[in-house]
Amino acid sequence: MVTKSMGGGWTTRTGFILAAIGAAIGLGNIWRFPYMVYENGGGAFLVPYFLALFLIGIPMMMLELGVGGKTGATTPLAIKKTVRESEFLGWWAAINGFIVLTYYIVILGWALSYLGYSFTLAWGREPNLFFGQFLGSYYPLIAMLIVWAINFIIVRAGVEDGLEKTNKFFVPALWIIVIMMVVGSLTLEGASSGLRWYLKPDFSSLLDPNIWMNACGQVFFSLSLAFGTMITYASYQPKNSDVAKNASIIALANCGFSLLAGFAIFSTLGHMSFVSGMPITDLIEEGTALAFITFPAVLNILPFSIIFSILFFILLIFAGLSSSVSLLETTAGPIIEKFNMSREKTVLILTLVGCLMSLPFALSAGNIGFVDEIVSTYGLPLIGFAEVMIFGWVYGANKLRSYINEVSDFKIGRWWTWMIKIVIPVVLGYGILGNILKQPGLVIVLVIILAAILASINSRFS
Repeated sequence: MVTKSMGGGWTTRTGFILAAIGAAIGLGNIWRFPYMVYENGGGAFLVPYFLALFLIGIPMMMLELGVGGKTGATTPLAIKKTVRESEFLGWWAAINGFIVLTYYIVILGWALSYLGYSFTLAWGREPNLFFGQFLGSYYPLIAMLIVWAINFIIVRAGVEDGLEKTNKFFVPALWIIVIMMVVGSLTLEGASSGLRWYLKPDFSSLLDPNIWMNACGQVFFSLSLAFGTMITYASYQPKNSDVAKNASIIALANCGFSLLAGFAIFSTLGHMSFVSGMPITDLIEEGTALAFITFPAVLNILPFSIIFSILFFILLIFAGLSSSVSLLETTAGPIIEKFNMSREKTVLILTLVGCLMSLPFALSAGNIGFVDEIVSTYGLPLIGFAEVMIFGWVYGANKLRSYINEVSDFKIGRWWTWMIKIVIPVVLGYGILGNILKQPGLVIVLVIILAAILASINSRFS
């Protein structure tokens, strides 16, 4: 069980829920979700998205919160307590998350730098050129070190004094800022045309199976599933915490934030299209290009452009920090628990190692896309698949469902067991199969995972 010497636990249910929402809300909610809606049938995409949320996202969230709550242990040791031979999965999830953290912090450093530039709109009329010059300077390196220092300070302070207190500020601030941006952007000329591009449904797109897989992938990744974060965070709660209700609140809050961010982004792009005469299709981009090239160009022509710019980059920073501290804690917590190391020493070592691992990304942004594809596109689905197979089939989904129902106000039925044992493995397996067709070398990794799962089953029932 997590002790005070390890950094304490959540002092309130609200503190836990806000921290979990903060872990789920990240940069992808702001720049990936709106693009996914636009690219995959507009408002029609919300049909598979909400189905995936209720049939995959919330059941998986219940699983992870249930494992953490039942065992009272961080991810690797929680898995060891349930299926002893599968502890490796927890360490794999933690390492995978730490690798993500090393480049995620670099992007956060860019946002921090651009917050400073916002006061003078320093990117001028050529934000594309400015961004390239910025990446070629030493500023990304300095900003990266500052962001690592912020993460160190927060996580070193522990669960109660660090994670809980900061998320009680970050998460409400995120909602206030995004609502302010939505209200402000909706008053702009051309905003309605942007919203039509965002939400106008193309129901014929629902016949495309890729749309459904994209919806499942968006739900899975945006909820921070398979990182080990939710298991670790849930382990810091009292054992009688309401798993079903907490999982639903976290998932729905994450979804609501994504939708609001889309309103702000597309209303603003609609205004730029109105002013410049350029079609929205020429303005819409995904990821860092949207945040650091397209949006600065939009900000140049907005009324109160400096205020909008400051709000936008604060939004990115708060969303990013609430996620980055969760990834650092997900790695630090298991090390502290298993090896009985002090929190200060553990977090310091991880921060120093992380700084070194972040250097290649700070010095050459081109490395980020390659590594992100490996750990996010390939690593997370494999971890998620192994997770549902181990807890659904080896440990037994019905055992976990019984625990969840014991501590929850509303009870989950047998449908949940079938989601965990059949539906989610099939969906993730289909996605993994598609990745294997792109990268045949993944067969080796998949064979190793299946061998480990079969070994767990054999040792458990022999």
